[in-house]
Amino acid sequence: MSRCADRRSAMYLPAAFREEDPQRIDALLRAHPLALLVSGSGADGPHVSHVPLLREDMGGPGDRLIGHFARANPHATAFDDGDAVLAVFRGPDAYVSPLWYASPGVPTWNFAAVHVHGRIRRVTDREALSALIGRLAAAFEADVGEDWRWGGSGDPQAGKLDYIVGFEIAIERVEAKFKLSQNRSAEDRHKLAERLAASPREADRTVAAMMTENERTQTQKE
Repeated sequence: MSRCADRRSAMYLPAAFREEDPQRIDALLRAHPLALLVSGSGADGPHVSHVPLLREDMGGPGDRLIGHFARANPHATAFDDGDAVLAVFRGPDAYVSPLWYASPGVPTWNFAAVHVHGRIRRVTDREALSALIGRLAAAFEADVGEDWRWGGSGDPQAGKLDYIVGFEIAIERVEAKFKLSQNRSAEDRHKLAERLAASPREADRTVAAMMTENERTQTQKE
């Protein structure tokens, strides 16, 4: 996967919050596959769709995202092959109260997000589209512990391929921001992680776990 930030970075990305570990980035994409896909900036404004995307490791610099639009979605016809697109993956988030710090602070929000920039092209061959759907189904079914399988072009549901437009995005670069209070003291981070870990909100607890992982990783580096 491409490394994070460069001078073209579209994300506000302070160095303290930049995430470059490919395994953590991939884990976020896998856990939160429903991305915000943005393309175009013409007179009618950008086109934006919420679509599940799967990253496929091509064994080198040619990694890609795959997905599909409903054919009725105007976004499906609003781009040319090779156009630049942005896929935004949003991970867990948590509000942070200044009352939870050991030292003075202000309200803020902790979160994790990944921006994937790339070039999109349609998958027009019917067999290739069917195979794409099969890979998407296999990955997402596995995520929920089920084993439904797409039966290929001979599947009873194969006629529904006419109602979708498949695509793949050649990944050019990735920006990942894991804002987890890295700019606060160790005491503040510890108190905050404890508070979020005790929250009834699942996203808060997930942020706490990410903060704890950050501390463990940093300790190992030292």
